[in-house]
Formats: sequence, C-alpha cells, structure tokens
Amino acid sequence: MGSRPKEQPTVSSHGLSEQGGAAKPSRIPDYKIAFIQLSFAASADESLDERLRLLLAHAATKPHLTLEELAPFAGVRTGERINQLLNTGVQLLWQNDPPELQQRYPLELLRRHRSKGVAFSAEHRAKAIEARRGKPLTSKQLAHLSGLHESRKGKPHSSETRTRMREAQQKRREHEKQQQAEQVIFDAKSPIMENGRR
Repeated sequence: MGSRPKEQPTVSSHGLSEQGGAAKPSRIPDYKIAFIQLSFAASADESLDERLRLLLAHAATKPHLTLEELAPFAGVRTGERINQLLNTGVQLLWQNDPPELQQRYPLELLRRHRSKGVAFSAEHRAKAIEARRGKPLTSKQLAHLSGLHESRKGKPHSSETRTRMREAQQKRREHEKQQQAEQVIFDAKSPIMENGRR
C-alpha cells in the first residue's frame, strides 16, 4: 500500500482550493462537490476522522481525479471502496450540517448515483425515441440482446439431480394415493358411524 499523500487542501465555498484552479468535471456530481464545500465551510467536518476528511477535501478540490486516483488519499485500493467511503463521509457531513443546508441538499439527492442521474424531460425522451426509430440495431446491440437471451436459458440438470427429482415426484404421488385411500375409507365409515349413533 502506497504512503498517504501529506498535503491536505483547504476547501472553500467557491469551488477553489488554496492551490488554485477552478473545479473541473469529474465522476463526482457537481451538486455533491458543492455540498461538500458548503459543509466544510459550515465546519460539519469536525467530527469526521482524518481519513474521511482528507478524502472529502481532495474529492471536492480535485474533482478531475477518478475514484481510483482518489484511493491513495484514503489508504484503499479500489474505486468501489472509495465510493463507499465518499457516501459515508457525505452522510456524516449531512448529519452535522445546519438545517438550512440539509433542506437545500436532501439526503436522497446526495445518495443518488450519478449513472442514474436526473430523469430526462418528456420532450427529451420523445426526441430520443424519434431519433432511434427505424434505425437498424448495431452489432453490439444485437450481441447484447443475444447474450440476454442466452443468460435466461436454464442450466441442464445433472443425471443425479434428475434422479432425485424423479424419486421425490414418486414419493409425492404415493403420498397423494395414500391420502385418497384414507379419505375413501373415512367416507365409507362415516355413514356406519352415524347409523350406530342412532
């Protein structure tokens, strides 16, 4: 594991670090970066441990870095783990934020994954559907659909499994026959018992 970088940038509420340079596009949504910056300005980070504080500070001031590139700042190796830590850090910031900041950035919004994003408008969806209409599927799309079809096919059972299934079915049928026989005997005995009571 590589050594953790020692520098810790200062987060301002204007999207700039002391090292200079405006925030750049990244995999972390802009609204989440803005939230982190405002939370730091409101001192909501004071209860965070050093690792989370450092990670969030770098995520907010160096948004051009990928999740994998942010990993060394938190002492982890994978982008998936970084994503988990970011979500944990953001939730802790939100819990320590003043109510007006919590209202401005609802927790549901901050938890939203970027790939889901904000829903497209009806107009945008209509344009996209119209643009696709009549176009043949690409080879990549066809391969994807074919793969989905294959993945839905069931796996063939082994001979051992088939034998067990057959035996279970036979036992079930025998049990049903036995229950039917018992019912016939019970039905036959019922009138005799009724006559005996009279």
